[in-house]
Amino acid sequence: MSKNRNIYMIVTEDKYELPLFVGTVEEVAEKAGCSVNTIYACISHYEHGRNKSTRYRRVILEGEDE
Repeated sequence: MSKNRNIYMIVTEDKYELPLFVGTVEEVAEKAGCSVNTIYACISHYEHGRNKSTRYRRVILEGEDE
């Protein structure tokens, strides 16, 4: 059975959004010095159009077999 897996990134705050750090949401939160809930909230607000930019991104990897 294939599962979707999420990875999280801290990206540059320019038009290129280059990845600065990639890991789990816990690793990204630790690196950024904030809570996991802050990461989730920033990403959610960005994806739903509430914020125009954020330093955090979620990437969904589809069909990854473990």
